[in-house]
Amino acid sequence: MHKVDLTCCPDFFTDSRFHEFVRLHAHDDSAALLLSSKYREEALTCGFPLDFATLQIDLRRKGQYKLPTFTNIPFTLFPSVVAYEQASNEYVARFHTSLLLSDDKNVLDMTAGLGIDTMSFAAAGCTVTACELDNYKASVLYYNASIIKPGNISVYNVDSIKMLTECKQIYDLIFVDPARRDANNKRKFAFSDCQPDIRQNLNTILLRTKRLLIKASPMLDITAILTQLPSVSHIYVVCFKGECKEILIEIIPEASDTLLSAVDINDKGDISEFSVNENHHNILYYTGELRKGMFLYEANAAIMKFGCWSALQYKFPTLEKLAPNTHLFCSNQYITDFPGRCVRIKKRFTKQERRALTDTPLNIVTRNYPVNAEKLKSQLQLKNGGKDFLYAFRSLSEPHGCLYLCEPT
Repeated sequence: MHKVDLTCCPDFFTDSRFHEFVRLHAHDDSAALLLSSKYREEALTCGFPLDFATLQIDLRRKGQYKLPTFTNIPFTLFPSVVAYEQASNEYVARFHTSLLLSDDKNVLDMTAGLGIDTMSFAAAGCTVTACELDNYKASVLYYNASIIKPGNISVYNVDSIKMLTECKQIYDLIFVDPARRDANNKRKFAFSDCQPDIRQNLNTILLRTKRLLIKASPMLDITAILTQLPSVSHIYVVCFKGECKEILIEIIPEASDTLLSAVDINDKGDISEFSVNENHHNILYYTGELRKGMFLYEANAAIMKFGCWSALQYKFPTLEKLAPNTHLFCSNQYITDFPGRCVRIKKRFTKQERRALTDTPLNIVTRNYPVNAEKLKSQLQLKNGGKDFLYAFRSLSEPHGCLYLCEPT
C-alpha cells in the first residue's frame, strides 16, 4: 500500500514560475497558448508541461461556478478534465459533510479523485484516509491538501477494495463515488458498470464500516436501488439549483426501513429537504376548472425523481394533482414552504386567443402536453424571457391540453 507524500509529486508543482505562468495567462485563450512557439519554449525552459498549464487556466476559469473556494485558493491544481467533471460540486460536498454523525471520527474515501469530498470531511474534523487508484490524481490530491491544509488527510495510491481486504481498520464512515466512465470515456450508471462494483464488493466494504455512503448516478431508478442493495437506510436525491446531480445512498448493516429525502441546494448553499417514508395514501385529483388567482405548484427535480405525490399531499393537504401523468398541483392557498415552484394563474388562453401571444417573451413549461416547450414556442411564435410563465399541460377537465398564463409568486 503506497502512501503518497510530496516526493511523489513532480517538481514543477511547487515551482513559482509554473504558477506565475498560470496566473499571468488566466484570461488568455488556451488554444493560442498551446500553438505559440514562444510559450512552448518558456515552458520547456522552466520544466513544466505547457498542456498541463493551459489545463489549469481552463479549469480554474470554469471551476469558478462549481468549485469557487477551491479555484480561489492560489496554486491549487486539477489533474485532468475528467477529475474536474467527476468531482462533487462544492456545496454538494458540504451537504455530504452535513450527514456526519457526532461519533464519525475516522472516514475512508474509497475513490478520492480531485478530493473535494475528502477535504470537506477533513475540514469537519474527521481523520480521513483517501484512496486513489490513479497515481497522478493521488499526487495532485496530496499536493492540494498540503496547500489547502483542511485537516488530517492521508493519501494512498491504492485499490481501495484490495486495501479493505487486507487491512483490519474499522471506519466510522466509508464514502465511495464509483467511477462512471468506461475505457472509452463513455458515461455509465449501473452499479455493475462502475468501478468499483459496489454490489460485488458490498460485503467486503460493510465488514470495515458502521455506515456506508454511496454517491451514485442521478439516472438510477429508485426501485432498482432498493431491489439491488440490502440494508438501505436512506436515499437522498440531491439537486443543485434545480438540477439533479446525484443519488446518495446510505447503507447501515441490518437497516430495515428506508427514508427518502428530496434535497435541493441553492447557489448560496442553503439546503431544503423534503423527507418521507414509504407511503400508501390515495392521490387526490382536481376535477374542476382552473380559475384566475389559483396557484399552480411544480415540485423540484428531486421530488420529481421520487414521484412521492401522495406524501406531498399529506404534508400540504390543500394540494390536488391535475392528472395522473401531469405532475403539477393546484390549490386556492399559497404555500410558502412548498419544495419547488409556485405560480399564480393570470389567464387561460382559448385557441382563438393564442394568436395574440405572438412575439411575447415568456418562460414556457410543458407537462404531459402533446408537444414540448421548444415546439410550442415555435408554434405560437413566442420569445424567450420575461417574468411570466406559460404553462401547457393536460388536466382531468381538459384532457386534450390547455394553456395558462401565470405570474411568479
